[in-house]
Amino acid sequence: MSTHQPPVRSVTTAQLTRAGLTSRQIDAFVRSGKLERIGRGVYVESHDVDAASPESRVREHLVRAVALCRSSSGAYLVGPSACLALGLPLLVLPRDVHIARASSRVQTRRLGVRAHRPWSHDIRTLDDLGVDVQCPEAAIVELAAREGALHGLVPADVAIRHEDVWFERVLASWGKRHGIAQARLVAELADGRRESPLETQTAWQAHGEGIRLEPQTVIRDRAGEWVATVDFTVAGYKVVVEVDGLGKYRRPDDLKKERVRHNQIEELGWLVVRVIADDLRFGRFVPRLHAAMARAERR
Repeated sequence: MSTHQPPVRSVTTAQLTRAGLTSRQIDAFVRSGKLERIGRGVYVESHDVDAASPESRVREHLVRAVALCRSSSGAYLVGPSACLALGLPLLVLPRDVHIARASSRVQTRRLGVRAHRPWSHDIRTLDDLGVDVQCPEAAIVELAAREGALHGLVPADVAIRHEDVWFERVLASWGKRHGIAQARLVAELADGRRESPLETQTAWQAHGEGIRLEPQTVIRDRAGEWVATVDFTVAGYKVVVEVDGLGKYRRPDDLKKERVRHNQIEELGWLVVRVIADDLRFGRFVPRLHAAMARAERR
């Protein structure tokens, strides 16, 4: 997993005052757009953010997160903010920065910051960002417990793919707090063979219907030769599920090759269900999956 470098510099009121600026001058910098106030006494240099770009929004969140963490003694990033700092994807980017302090038992929310009560788990220091964060397991458990299982499953699949992740001790530490059932479900379902958040969401919707999708299944011909490795097959059915993300067909001949591959799979008796993000968003995937399974049964 890779972390993200904060692209702009942060500064506090105390630092600006020591540099000789008055409160009026600081306010003037804010009004002029040279500084952006992101917390009580914390500022960053103003920077352009492309609201349509997820990458820019992640960078913008990390700028605020790093600045707020550095300005508060003993603070570290938790939950979704920790996931982003660790290079893990999220289902939804957070509006607030999520932090905790070892010395504070109070849970608060103010001006774009959520301060959570600390609990027992490992903490990592990210040298490239200069901040402390929850370990991946703790960040995922806290995220799932507070926001829901799918929110935790998206980063969990990536975390498991890239390093040894063990949830048991962290789940025991979270104990009987709110959301433990959702966190346990994430630990049960997480699978590093799923290669994108879109694949995770596809498997999650199938799971909600009691349908198990097997990731990265090898399809072979009648002679046992490899034909394709597909995103999913439906357990117990000759049904393939292929997830088409935005970056799947980058070269001009990619689509042609995919059509040939698709036809080869169907010639071997498999039914193929193709999924795009809008199919999941607008509820089209599950009915099509059920229809394909019914057709497979009739064959």
